[in-house]
Parts: sequence; C-alpha cells; structure tokens
Amino acid sequence: MLVAAAESDPAALLTYNDYGFEHDGPDQDRKRDAVLVLRRRLRARNVRIHALGIQSHLTARPGGLHFKELNKFFKELKKLNLQVFITELDVDDRELSSRHRQTRQAVAAVYREYLETVLHHSAAKAILTWDLSDRDTWLNTFHPRRDGLPKRPLPFEASLQAKPAFSAMCEAITAP
Repeated sequence: MLVAAAESDPAALLTYNDYGFEHDGPDQDRKRDAVLVLRRRLRARNVRIHALGIQSHLTARPGGLHFKELNKFFKELKKLNLQVFITELDVDDRELSSRHRQTRQAVAAVYREYLETVLHHSAAKAILTWDLSDRDTWLNTFHPRRDGLPKRPLPFEASLQAKPAFSAMCEAITAP
C-alpha cells in the first residue's frame, strides 16, 4: 500500500499510524521493537515512509505514568529519520477514583508528562486529540467506567469549559 500511495502522489507524506507504544512495559517494548524492525526492513527495500503516527490512548493510573522507554524509542526514530505525529491523544481515567477534582488533576498530570516527554524530541511534529470535549469521547461507549460515571479524558468539559488537562497541554507545549 505504501508503494501505491507513493506512486499515486510522489509528494505525499507517507505515515504509518499505530497504537500501543506509549506506556512502559514488556508488551509495549515488543511493539516498539517490532516497529523499528519494520521500518528498517522497509528502508532496506527502498519503501518510502516519512512518519510514524502514535495514537496515544493513554490510561491514567493512581501511581502516575512514566515514559522512560518512549524516550529511547524516539531516539531510535530520529536515527531512522522519521517524523512523529501524536494522533488520537486522550487519557482514560478508568483506573482513577470517582473524586472529580482528583481525577481531573491526575488526567492533567498525564497530559503534561506525556507531552513534555514527546516534545523534548525534535521528531515530534504534531499533536491531535481524539475529539475535543468529554461530551463526545469514544471511551464512554467502548470502555465505560465500572462505577457508571462518565469518563473525562479530554481537555474540555462537555460544556467546552477548559479543564486542567488543557492548561497542562498548553504548559507542556510552551515550555522552553
């Protein structure tokens, strides 16, 4: 498919988009390694690919998240001359308490730490959230909370009022 896309539009920015790279853990390590192997094999066959899209469906956890292995992955992507687009970014709060204020702060902390990690690398070129407000999140339909409360994974409330997640994103983006 990449070859056909390149032939039909030689100026196209060819992007492989996938999920499951973000969190630290053995499954994610294997997936990151597999993507690097795939990229190297495509390069050896002269198949063009310019970018990797990382869907970034994150899950907030009570102890917080760390993205140490993601840093290493970004360094390898740079060596392979790949741009990175963060696509579908949201932060699932299913593992957090139902306390509204604490949940909002924990979700904001994940946005901040993730974006600070990602934006530290020059390969990162774009950030897209998977919708704008909690009103329309796909997570309430496909992965509802066990306590029946609505999820709050996005930067804006259903009323489009900015949440701490929005402020955290702005701070991470504008940090020196």
